[in-house]
Amino acid sequence: MKLTTLVLTSLVAINVYAGLPDGDFKGDGLWKSARDQGTYEVSTSINGNIIAGSYTLPNGTKKEWKFEMEQTTSGFFKVKAYGTEVGKGYCLEKAEVCHYEIAVGKLVLEETLTAFGDKLYRFGSKDEGFGRIMWQESLDKN
Repeated sequence: MKLTTLVLTSLVAINVYAGLPDGDFKGDGLWKSARDQGTYEVSTSINGNIIAGSYTLPNGTKKEWKFEMEQTTSGFFKVKAYGTEVGKGYCLEKAEVCHYEIAVGKLVLEETLTAFGDKLYRFGSKDEGFGRIMWQESLDKN
């Protein structure tokens, strides 16, 4: 599977550095572009510095991805896929909030994650040269 396919949608968390909770999460997402909008189902698994996820679109199409967060200093990290650095990010020191940016080919993506209780929230945007797409997700811990 091509790296650009893996980063077509929302992606990353980093529990090792910010205390985002390990576990499996499932929920729904809402996306919007200049021309259209829609919903999707999303599941995410966080295990240390590895996060993996799956998106199921209303037409049944699935997208899957997996990333590794490599700590650099003071809450800052590199985003890696298949051992290759694809982005950078940071987590707040005293809150369960992380933000990262990824750039692969024409894809430019940014996302923020926050945990509250047994919920994980993500929101962000991407541009692949066809216009910006934005999203928001709410996931419950299984």
